Amino acid sequence: MPAAAATVPLGPRLRAAAFALAAGVVGALGVWAAWRVGVQSPGGRQLEALVTSEVVPARWSQAAGSLLGLMTNRLIVAGLALAVLVALVRRRWVAAALAVAVVVAANGAGRVLKHDLLSSAVLADGTVYGNSGPSGHTIAAASVAVALVLVVPARVRPSMAVLAALWSAAVGVATVLSGDHRPSDAFGGLCVVLAAAAFGCAASVLVERPPASRRPARWWDVPLLLLVVAGLVAGVVAAVDLVPLAGSGASSDVAAQHRALTGAVLAIASAAALATALAAWVRDVVERTATPSGDGSRAGSAQRRH
Repeated sequence: MPAAAATVPLGPRLRAAAFALAAGVVGALGVWAAWRVGVQSPGGRQLEALVTSEVVPARWSQAAGSLLGLMTNRLIVAGLALAVLVALVRRRWVAAALAVAVVVAANGAGRVLKHDLLSSAVLADGTVYGNSGPSGHTIAAASVAVALVLVVPARVRPSMAVLAALWSAAVGVATVLSGDHRPSDAFGGLCVVLAAAAFGCAASVLVERPPASRRPARWWDVPLLLLVVAGLVAGVVAAVDLVPLAGSGASSDVAAQHRALTGAVLAIASAAALATALAAWVRDVVERTATPSGDGSRAGSAQRRH
């Protein structure tokens, strides 16, 4: 009699879903923290006020504007179509749906958060400090990049995550250099994408049934580990630059403005690296959990032959 198809019990799937949900909560908390610090906190407002267009060299601002000019609806649709195509070629139907869901959910959530949920701050003198985050350009760029990370094979995913983080960081930084957004807006946008990807993975692990396969060797994860290390280092350096500038007696001279700009760029780069790495890790855990062991598959084949 033919052997039954290998399946994964519900228990491991639920544990993987819980891990993905926890990562999604981290992303959601990051969105809240970006708004709380950047809009509602006096220290955060003071810090972001230092990152002005006047301190950005003209050629940087022009280059940033040119990069943002590439972020058209056609490019977003083309990137999403590529992610879906990769998933369909691999016969991963759930992964294709996941890519679409992440891009649509992230961009939709970003608009709702910006226009309906995250309020502006009313200062003591009655002035309204408007909310401008999360950054739509950052969400659009990062969501498509992360969608590609979610659908590629496990062996390619760490390297794809590095490329996705670089692209997401470049667009996030460009929104600041161009003067379109504050640093917290880009940070929040990256966290929105992390939340969408993680919550999507939590749902996909319950329904996805990938074919049995062998797990790639651990050394394939080296690019992802390097990405995490780079993100942590950038985050620490950014904190060293930014925290002293948020104090009530902090200087606001040109040197402080340059230091704030450097710290903001590093903070966005750190968020892009860590958010992308966490999304890739979640997808790896979910996919490995839902995939029957390749060894078990070969054992079943051997039994059928005998």
